[in-house]
Amino acid sequence: MSPQSRLWLGRLLFLGLALLTTFGAARVLKHAELPFWGPALWSPANVTPLLHYGLLWLGVLLLRSVRWLCLLPVQQRRHSIVATLTALVGHGALCVLPFRLGELVRPTLWSRFTRAPLAQVAATVFAERLLDGVALSAALLGALCVTRPAASTVSKFGVSYEALRHSAVLASGGFLLLLLLLLWARQARVWLEQRLQRHVRGRWPELTSRVSAILRELGEGLAFLGSGGRLAAFLLLTAGYWSLNALALQTLLHDVGFESAQFAQAVVAMGIVGLGLLAPTVPGFLGAFQLSLYVALAVCFGAAGATPQATRLVTLAHAVQVGLTATIGLVSVLPLSWVFARRQTPSEPSRICLARGVPTAT
Repeated sequence: MSPQSRLWLGRLLFLGLALLTTFGAARVLKHAELPFWGPALWSPANVTPLLHYGLLWLGVLLLRSVRWLCLLPVQQRRHSIVATLTALVGHGALCVLPFRLGELVRPTLWSRFTRAPLAQVAATVFAERLLDGVALSAALLGALCVTRPAASTVSKFGVSYEALRHSAVLASGGFLLLLLLLLWARQARVWLEQRLQRHVRGRWPELTSRVSAILRELGEGLAFLGSGGRLAAFLLLTAGYWSLNALALQTLLHDVGFESAQFAQAVVAMGIVGLGLLAPTVPGFLGAFQLSLYVALAVCFGAAGATPQATRLVTLAHAVQVGLTATIGLVSVLPLSWVFARRQTPSEPSRICLARGVPTAT
C-alpha cells in the first residue's frame, strides 16, 4: 500500500470514528427524549445570559491563550501578540475541524512563523494538554467528593455517581502517568540517544539520525519543565483559567434558572464536558458536547437536568463555547495572515542587497 493510500485510509478511519461517536450520542439523546437545541438563540430571554457568559468566556479564551507563552523559549516570547493570535486560531480550529485535527494548527503555524522545529513546538502543546488533563480531572474528582449527588444513578443515561468518581480517578491517573513518562523522556534523552547510536545506527543510520534529531527537538520544547519560574507561572494561569471557566458556567446556570447552583457543581459539569470532548467528533463537537452537559446536569440536579431550563443552558453553552471560540479564531486569522505576509516579504534594504548579490542576515 502506498503512503498516499495509507494516509487516506487513516483519514477515513478517523472520520468513521467521529461519525460513530456523534451517531451514538444522538441515539442516546433521542432515547432520553432530550433535544440538541432549545428555543431560538436570539430570543429576548437569552440576551442577558449570552452577554454574561460571552464576556466571561472571552476572559477564559484570553487566559487559555496567554498562558502558552510560559512554555515557549525566551527568544520566541518576544512575539507575544503573534503567539496569542496563533493560540486563538488554534482554539478556533478545534471547533471547526473534525476529530480534533485543530490540535495540529497551532504548532504548525508557530513553527512556520518562528522557523522552529515542529517537534519542538508540538512538545509544548502536548505538555500543555497533559497538564490541563491532570488539572481538570483532579478538579472533577475533588468537586465530586465535596458535592452531594442528586441521585445515586442517572436513570436516563444509566450513569452512576460512583462510576463518575472512578472515571475521574482513572483519568487523573492516566494523565499523570503520561506526564511522568514525558518527564522521564526529557531526563533520559541523552541515554536514549546513546542506546540508539550503539544498537540501531549500524543497521538504520538514517532512522537513527532522524529519531535523535526529534529527541533533541522534543527536549528543547520541554525545557520549561526545568524552569521553576516558568512552570509556576503556567500553573498559576492554568488555575485561573479553569476557575474562570467554572465561574462562567456557574453564572450561566444562575441566569437560566438553576439559582441554587454552587461553584463545585459548576466544576463537576465543566469536568464532565471537558473529558467528554476528548473523543474524536464531527465539527463543533456536535452530540458529544450536548450529551456530556446533559449528563452533568442530571448528576448535579437530578430530574431538573431534563427540563426546558437544561435544554436552554445546553444551547447557550454550546453556542458560546463553540460559536464564539470559532468566531474569535476566524477573526484572529486576519491579523495573523498580515504578520505572516510581512515576515515572508523582504524589506527594501534586503531586496537591494539581494539584487546586488550581497548576503543578508536572516
